[in-house]
Amino acid sequence: MPYVFRDDLTRADVAFEAAGRTREELFSSAWRALLDVMVVNAGSLEKRTTKTVALENGSLDLLLIAFLSEALFYKDAEGLFLTVEGLSIEDIDGGFRLSASLAGETVDRSRHELGTDVKAVTMHQFRLGKTAEGYSATVVVDT
Repeated sequence: MPYVFRDDLTRADVAFEAAGRTREELFSSAWRALLDVMVVNAGSLEKRTTKTVALENGSLDLLLIAFLSEALFYKDAEGLFLTVEGLSIEDIDGGFRLSASLAGETVDRSRHELGTDVKAVTMHQFRLGKTAEGYSATVVVDT
């Protein structure tokens, strides 16, 4: 798995470290880690609904926070659990542009075992950096 949960960073919230060889792999890994906090066996989600996300930000770390916050928006506003189907990050003048295609389904308590409800992605202990293998990020989410 391209992420690990960290129980030594926080007591009340959930923390994870995500990694990827590319920025796109890192963002996809972080999204999957967040999804796995909220729903058990996220791999069983069916692709009944699709969404697209387009975001821009001047910094890669704030772009990741905004991207993960989209997962929470769709969960809270539309009752959807979505997986990343495709993702690209472009360098643009003064920052970055993200385009993502997402697919998933409406939360169905008869079919989905819910995990921990996440309220927000926080800046607490947040870190995104380049590594010898690519990129890594540490994320703490408020539960």
